[in-house]
Amino acid sequence: MTVPVPAHIRVFVEALGEDEAERFFLHFGGTEVYWPTAPKARSQVAIVMGRSAALALAEVADRLPGRVPIPKKWLVLRMRAKGLTTVEIARTLHIADASVRRLLVSAREANQNRYEDPRQRRFF
Repeated sequence: MTVPVPAHIRVFVEALGEDEAERFFLHFGGTEVYWPTAPKARSQVAIVMGRSAALALAEVADRLPGRVPIPKKWLVLRMRAKGLTTVEIARTLHIADASVRRLLVSAREANQNRYEDPRQRRFF
């Protein structure tokens, strides 16, 4: 199952790929990050993610926010699609299991309530 990427994190996913972006958000989410145009090997992003990821993010640095977002709903849906249990997801994200269930229910309801006119083209 492919989880749709929200617009506010799309630039990260395009630069890193979904798996690496997930790892990046789990490590840096919620923190301020300096985006150098020429990252050095001693930068935190290069140390944690690798030099190639730091270079990929440097290429899109002008489109990145100063504080890394925490896309909890996207992370929860990705982890569920990988087969993780509610408790495993909650432990990984350091949130309550009730929060994980609430995010899963809200995503399910959003998909059920979406009206799709067969005559309308899908753009996303």
